[in-house]
Amino acid sequence: MVFLRADQYAVASLRGEFELGLYAAAITISQISYVLADIIMLTSAPKLTRAFHIDPANFRATLLKSMGAMGLLAVPIAPGFSALSELILPAAYGPAYSSAAAVLGVHAFVAIPVYVGYVQQYWYTVNGKMRLHAFNMFLGATLVVGLSYGLVSMFGAVGGAWAVLIAQCAVAFVLNMLPLLRIPESEYVGASAKRR
Repeated sequence: MVFLRADQYAVASLRGEFELGLYAAAITISQISYVLADIIMLTSAPKLTRAFHIDPANFRATLLKSMGAMGLLAVPIAPGFSALSELILPAAYGPAYSSAAAVLGVHAFVAIPVYVGYVQQYWYTVNGKMRLHAFNMFLGATLVVGLSYGLVSMFGAVGGAWAVLIAQCAVAFVLNMLPLLRIPESEYVGASAKRR
């Protein structure tokens, strides 16, 4: 929850309720695209689970391909929302919200690490590594809190969007990837079950 709201707390406390309203409107539009990632993971989870139980040794390769596919799917979405931000916000909320376009322009790119993160979370779940995942989320939350207060004080609401983008990238492309690439397949839950 801290990960999701620290940027908004920083905007509210440092810039006031008016700027928070603009910020919240922009990130709500940005987060609409996450529904697609939810749907894709719900439909592909059975296939990933079969791959995990049938061939745990190749599960990492399957998962890395899935992460790549999800990241590539988000690539046109992020710049699309960003490029159209000056049209989307006034169309959705009215001309008073056009000044929030800069926030949406940055926050739209959060979709890329979020899409990749959906697949990574699946890996943590099937391997029983939820404590490690929770620890990574704690580190990400700590990072977003520090970045939010620092960047919002310097750049206003746009700083909050940058804070979320940097923290999400750090979690998805560094913290979550390290165990996925370093833990041997022999330690995967499915692999240990097959040896018994």
